[in-house]
Amino acid sequence: MDVNILRRAGGTATGLLVAVLLPLSAAELTTLDGKKLSGTLVTVDKERVTLRVGDAQVQIPTTKVQMVDLGRPALNLSKDTRYHQIELIDGSVLRVSRFVIKERRLEGDLLAGPEGTAPPRYELTLDAVAHVMRNAHEDSLRAAWKKLLANRGKRDLYVIREGDTLNFLQGTIHGGSSDGSRLDFERAEGERTTLLLSRATGGLVFAHPPSGTVAPTLCKVVDVFGNTLVAQGLHLLDDGGVQVTTVAGVRFHYPNLNALVRLDFSSGNVAYLSDLPMQVTAPEPSAEEKALRLQVHAPVLKDRSLAGETLKLAGHPAFAKGLLVAPDTVLTFELDGEYRELQAVAGLPEYLRDGQLSVQLTVEGDGRILFQQTLRRKDPARAVNLDIKGVRQLRLIVEGDFAINGNRLVLGDARILK
Repeated sequence: MDVNILRRAGGTATGLLVAVLLPLSAAELTTLDGKKLSGTLVTVDKERVTLRVGDAQVQIPTTKVQMVDLGRPALNLSKDTRYHQIELIDGSVLRVSRFVIKERRLEGDLLAGPEGTAPPRYELTLDAVAHVMRNAHEDSLRAAWKKLLANRGKRDLYVIREGDTLNFLQGTIHGGSSDGSRLDFERAEGERTTLLLSRATGGLVFAHPPSGTVAPTLCKVVDVFGNTLVAQGLHLLDDGGVQVTTVAGVRFHYPNLNALVRLDFSSGNVAYLSDLPMQVTAPEPSAEEKALRLQVHAPVLKDRSLAGETLKLAGHPAFAKGLLVAPDTVLTFELDGEYRELQAVAGLPEYLRDGQLSVQLTVEGDGRILFQQTLRRKDPARAVNLDIKGVRQLRLIVEGDFAINGNRLVLGDARILK
C-alpha cells in the first residue's frame, strides 16, 4: 500500500485508514550517524523507511538507515541444539532440523522459534541453493567446510564426512526422488547413478553459472528462528503478514512481524575496512625483528590485537571491528566512487605505556590529502570523519618508528558509508 497516496488524500479519515489497514510494529531506528528514532513501523521500500512517531509519519531514506530493531530477541541456541545450515546463492542462511530434496525442490524444517510464533512459508528450488552443510553446530566441521568451499571447483559436490575431514564426489546433482531419499547424480566422467541423500554426511554443494543481472540488496532480515535473509524487498501486508523477497528471488511469507528481530541496512550502506579487499605495502622486516619472532609478517591485523584480543583504545569500549596497522605501512582500497564518508577512531593501543610513542596517519583520496595528523599515546584517541564523495582510490599511510615494544596504529570501527 502506498502511504504517500493515503497522506495526499488528507483529512482525519486518512490517518484512521492507515491505522486500520497497515500492520504496525514498535521499532527503534538507528541512523548511520548514530541517531535513534522510536515509533511504529509503517512501510519499508527501496527508497525509505516510514515510522509513525506520535501523530506524524517520518520518512528516513534507506541510504541513511543502519538498523531497525523490532524489539524481539534473537534465537538463543543451547549447546545441545543440532542443526543443518542451508546457504542460498545470495548469502541468505537458513537453519533447519532436517531437509530433503524432492525433484528440484529443497524442503527444510526450520528451527523452532518462541512459543506461538509460526515459521514462514517458503518454496526453495535447487537453483537458489549454494550449499547445504550438515551438523553446522559443530565448530570443527564448520572449519573443514570453509576450507572445502575455498577450494571448490566448477561441479556439484556430494560431500562425505570422515571424522572431522570432508571428502566428496564431483558431478552434477539433477534432483531428488519423489520421496526425498535419493539423489539423481551424474558423475564427472558422465556416469548417471542414484545416491542416498542420507550418505551425504557432510552435505551438498551446488555449482551455478554466473548470473546476469543481480537485484540490489535492501537489507538483511534476521528472524526469531535464527535465519538471516538477504532481502531485495520487504512488504508489510494488509493482513498483518510480512513478505520478504531475497536477492535470489525466494519469497518468505511470515504471518506477522512478531517473527522478525531486526532489519539490518548496514550491509548495503556500510562497509568495514577490515572486510574489504586491500593492497598492503610494507617494508621487509629487519633481521632483529625476525630474530625476535615478532608478528612483523602481518603489517596489518584485522579485528584483533597482537595478542589476538579485541582492539582497545584508552577511554573507549573495545572495538569488534577495526585495523591494527604497523608504521611504514600503506593500505590501498579501490572504492570506485561509491561511498561518501570515512569514519574511524584513531589512536595508539591501550597496552602501550610509553606516552611519547607516536605515528602519523595520512589519508589520501585519489592522491589528494584528506587528513594528516601525528597521534601520540599520551593524547586522547581522535575521531576521524572524512568526506570521500567520488573517491575512487583511498590510501591510508601510517608512518613512524617501528618500535619493538608494539607501536601500532588502531583504527577502531573503521568503516565507509554510502
